[in-house]
Amino acid sequence: MSSGSSHSSEKEKEKQRVSRTSLILWHAHQNDAGSVRKLLQEDPSLVKARDYDNRTPLHVASLHGWI
Repeated sequence: MSSGSSHSSEKEKEKQRVSRTSLILWHAHQNDAGSVRKLLQEDPSLVKARDYDNRTPLHVASLHGWI
């Protein structure tokens, strides 16, 4: 495996992580508990996802009064 291929793979993994982080934060903001639950079942580490203000999905949901 070439180092270029390895670098490309790491970049893709990082893009996927950022995308999933954005998704869970968005769904928490929108009060879409079903989508949040599904994302957490697929990747439980997303419970620790952070936004630009260091807020977790739980913080985001509670800021908007969601349960």
